[in-house]
Amino acid sequence: MTRIFVRAICKVDSEEYQGFLPDLHCSEAQFEPCTRSDDMTRQKEFKRPASFSQRRAHLRPYRKRFVISAEGQTELQYFEALNRLCDNVVLKPIKGRTQSAPAYVLKRMQQYIQRERPEGTDECWLVVDRNDWPENQLKKLEQWSASSERYGFAISNPKFEFWLLLHFENGTGVRSPADCTRRLRNYIPEYDGSIGGNMFTTNRICDAVKRAKDLDNIHDKNWPFERFNSTVYRLVSRIIRDEDFCGNSDS
Repeated sequence: MTRIFVRAICKVDSEEYQGFLPDLHCSEAQFEPCTRSDDMTRQKEFKRPASFSQRRAHLRPYRKRFVISAEGQTELQYFEALNRLCDNVVLKPIKGRTQSAPAYVLKRMQQYIQRERPEGTDECWLVVDRNDWPENQLKKLEQWSASSERYGFAISNPKFEFWLLLHFENGTGVRSPADCTRRLRNYIPEYDGSIGGNMFTTNRICDAVKRAKDLDNIHDKNWPFERFNSTVYRLVSRIIRDEDFCGNSDS
């Protein structure tokens, strides 16, 4: 009697794989009966990519990724804390070394894209400070973000701490980077460039998005080079849209 096996043909990261069950696991698959000899012949027709062996044996349903390349550790800590609040999306901050110039922020992202080949629905964002970076350096990041609907560019003037401040107030009267830090310490007295995950609740995140959006509605041709604001809210808005923070926040 011929023994019948089950062959699975499934998609992982937009690529098709096949194999015996339970040798291959995937969240979406088509199954068809076959003999052992037939399946072995078919399996010789493809090769698994090297990265396949590094994947989890049981793949969870796919969650959209937001890949984020930023200047410093404060930004990465913020998005790592935000990631812990997310159920429907995954935030992937790219960890760098000490290079914080806009050119390095862009380079890290380009290297990640070439190495990891993000899914078609994933988004890739650059997050930088205005600081004293030359305008032409920032323009290059803006031009890169305009090259694909999946790319984004968020900038804070004078620095990322202004975005953090918007979680507590609207930032009226901030005159300098040092002033921005002093104001933030009214709410986070121990702030020294490092932040904890429990100080940015879902309500505060929604408040920051609203405040930044209101400021962004003030048309100013010199933004972001003179007026203080942050467009990090554009990235965060896309993240929390799938999480429904502002509809279901409870803290």
